[in-house]
Amino acid sequence: MINHSRKILLTLNEGASNAATLDLVAEFAAAIHADIDGLFIEDKTLLDIAALPFTREIRAHGLQSGQLEVATLEHQMRMLSGAAQRELKSCAQRWKVQCSFSTSGTGINQWLGAEQHIQSTLCILHKEIGNWGKRSSPGGLRNGTSIAELLEKHPGPLMLLPRKQGAGRELIGIVHDQRSLKTVLNPIENLVKRGHQPVIILLCEDPPEAEKLKRKLIRTLTEKGLQASVFCLEPATQESLLQFINQHSPKLMILESNNPIIDHSILNQLIETARSPVLLLRDN
Repeated sequence: MINHSRKILLTLNEGASNAATLDLVAEFAAAIHADIDGLFIEDKTLLDIAALPFTREIRAHGLQSGQLEVATLEHQMRMLSGAAQRELKSCAQRWKVQCSFSTSGTGINQWLGAEQHIQSTLCILHKEIGNWGKRSSPGGLRNGTSIAELLEKHPGPLMLLPRKQGAGRELIGIVHDQRSLKTVLNPIENLVKRGHQPVIILLCEDPPEAEKLKRKLIRTLTEKGLQASVFCLEPATQESLLQFINQHSPKLMILESNNPIIDHSILNQLIETARSPVLLLRDN
């Protein structure tokens, strides 16, 4: 459960750290009283390419080419890693959370497969690192990693970040049954205490069940002293959800990873369309 999380693993690379992302992560860490472990993923593929004798570098200013030196790339990566570390530390200090920092030369998929993460660790992946998009190569093979594979490798909650984060302000929770209501409300309750006004979407295929769920949600919000806008989507489909999200400006979307209506293939579209992170929670 997310309210038991005490550690957030934030993956970074040369293009994945930006002020909006770091601010969101640090705010979330402060809300759930968690520490941040920053992990900078070095691009070892680029280093391997640079080691080839026929590799040349084409510079942006002028069309002069030159030898792509491994030592130069390694120095640049150390500089980028240092900059990411300073940015993370500065943001963590603003939100009064603890942070640590390390680097890894393996890709995130190998790293997730090799490390033994505790179930309560929230792993945050930028799309440039997690590379979960599905696309076909010329040979017909799929490149990248599916979200299902990431969920299989990491037993805890996942937050997936878009390539470029938007300026959304709404906290959107997506609920499909009574169990998910409890799971999704946990982090929302913590974030509401920091001034966010949530929007909760009921995505239930059975109309009578949806009505019961709505009554249960309103009663729970009242008992907790929380205020939220509640919408029951009809029909409860992926298309209606996408349409709803397109009409709003989410800062963060929260749902259970086993939502029966939102399959993993639509999540990438949700993230990139809204330019908003998605927090996938487990139901245990």
